[in-house]
Amino acid sequence: MFCPLQPIESNKYYFVKVIANKHIFQVITAIIISIILPFSLQASERKTEFEVQALLSALGYDIGEIDGIFGAKSKSALVQFENTNKIGSALKLEESTTLLLSEKYFGEKFIPINLDWNGNFIVPLEVLKKFNSAPQKKINFLCGKNPESSVNRLNDNLKRPIPLRLSGYNSRMDNRINVPHAEQLSLATIDFSHLATIAMGGISETYTEDAMKFTEDAMKLLFYWASGEAFLDTVQCTNSGVLKKECTEWTQPDGQDLSLIKDHGTVQMEMMHLSYGYYMSLANQNVNDPRHIVIKKWFGEFFQRNKSPDMENLTFGMDHSWSWPKILQNQIEGKSSINLIKSLLDHIDQNVFEDGSIKDRTTRGNRALWYHNDGMKEILVTLEIARRHGLKIPDKLNKKVEKAGELFLKGFQDNSYLDRWAKVAHNAIYEPGYQDFKNSITDMPNNNSWFYIFAYRYPNSTVTEELLSLIYKGQDETLGSKDGQIGFGLGCVYSTINDNILLPQLTDKISLLSFDDVDIIERPKRMISATETFQVLDVKLTNVSLDGDFIGNPRFSILLDFKNHMYKHSKTFLYRITFPTKSLKSDALLDVKDCYHITYRENNGQVEALRYLIGNGARFNECILKLMQPKRVEFLKSLENSLPSVIDRGLAHVPDRREFHMLALEKAQNQ
Repeated sequence: MFCPLQPIESNKYYFVKVIANKHIFQVITAIIISIILPFSLQASERKTEFEVQALLSALGYDIGEIDGIFGAKSKSALVQFENTNKIGSALKLEESTTLLLSEKYFGEKFIPINLDWNGNFIVPLEVLKKFNSAPQKKINFLCGKNPESSVNRLNDNLKRPIPLRLSGYNSRMDNRINVPHAEQLSLATIDFSHLATIAMGGISETYTEDAMKFTEDAMKLLFYWASGEAFLDTVQCTNSGVLKKECTEWTQPDGQDLSLIKDHGTVQMEMMHLSYGYYMSLANQNVNDPRHIVIKKWFGEFFQRNKSPDMENLTFGMDHSWSWPKILQNQIEGKSSINLIKSLLDHIDQNVFEDGSIKDRTTRGNRALWYHNDGMKEILVTLEIARRHGLKIPDKLNKKVEKAGELFLKGFQDNSYLDRWAKVAHNAIYEPGYQDFKNSITDMPNNNSWFYIFAYRYPNSTVTEELLSLIYKGQDETLGSKDGQIGFGLGCVYSTINDNILLPQLTDKISLLSFDDVDIIERPKRMISATETFQVLDVKLTNVSLDGDFIGNPRFSILLDFKNHMYKHSKTFLYRITFPTKSLKSDALLDVKDCYHITYRENNGQVEALRYLIGNGARFNECILKLMQPKRVEFLKSLENSLPSVIDRGLAHVPDRREFHMLALEKAQNQ
């Protein structure tokens, strides 16, 4: 548990006296601190060992596994650090050493403002360093946009009675609307995760007054619920970490049986997610604020109710078989989780199959896509936890994870693709060709973090390109800044440090082209692989002008790439305009290869054409546009706006092909 201290008196009574008398407040606070001080000092020393190991490893010293056990390798690495930096006296395992190592690794400007914390059990230090060093404009845009709705909803909870329990879920959990406080708890966790993300600004000196305000809003909710022991009257289905037999689930094949274990598990997971956000971003701020004592004790009650992870019988679900809460708890208490994390890696390797399916996830009937998505969240986050603890991810496992990402994407784009697995209907109902899932992945304030982790870890995967395109299509700037299944916006950390994720550029009003005639030749489609179809439209415009300036008779081609099964639906994978390199500035040809490969065509090592993407992949245009003559950029953007008219007039003589290509353009523009 986090805090073995039993309350001297009820929390409500304690804080009534605090408000009534400032001196009594000071006395009681001093008493509480003196009682827990011996435990806190012991935990702090052991936590220091973990962070010193992590920092030495990040600095390139060989310390082996980051387990909080300061053995021979760790001691040798610390001595090497002393010698390399010409430190005269031996360093001790104390805060000053952590401060020195942090300064060496993060730089003076980006040292955590309070070192007496250890709530980051997920994010590797190399990722945290990149995040802290990222341009503030990018951090603000991807992590701090539009907090007002989250603030308002969280504050609404302060006006409502404290929810004491959750009860009424069935095994299939499709009755949430009828379960009192279920919706309230879920939304509060999502909104808290948003504000906790903004509060993460406190990790670096970029912390602002706005971040302080949102930290306070998040703290108010936790303290309000903690002081009233919110949700602690929910049924407890564990005894010393073991599930009680009377707590059941799926006693009926349709999942409509009431399930105590779902009530218990839902509350436990939501509380764990709130605690992840709290310990990552709030616990290390204003550490003398007495509300922390109440909040930590409240969380501690829930940690005691968790099921203990069974390393011999791990499963997906419940934060990877209750392992994440245990890892956080171990880290705060200065205990090693290395053996547990190694077991989790083995579990992933054994239960993610070569075809990309996940055991007991991808086989869940009409909920297979949801469970596969949830499995991807646990897989990607567990891999980051492993990296945080100094473990290497085998190449073979990385390939299977990539394949699992591809399976998700294909199942999302075409639900029937999952039928071969979904028809197993493990604890589920099977409906051929149908998955009960969101229509847009940007409509997912939960379980979205893995998209961004995947994109960062597998930058060259075609899955990454399509995932990011689906996200851009939804145009939700706050998606990565919140994740109720993590407790903070883990996605925004990884999107911020991803060089392939760019901020949108402000654009001026773009005019339409004027032209007298258009001639389009549609080349026959051809299969370029077992899964892809390719088609070309050759276009010639006659007497083109832009804003009164005559341009000439330009020629260009439109390249359409389809997944085979999507050709009949006019849905392209890539939609590109190809144009000659003469559009470049005089000295820019050699720089083209620094841009993403789908934005140009080369032959025998020489760039011979440029490509401008519409919809999917459009974020890569900026690199090419910077190398082009300004007038050519203006023409190209105007051409994009004029394409509906170009296709409409150029294919008017073949109505069925006109309709096909108008639809293909429309779908590409909406990607």
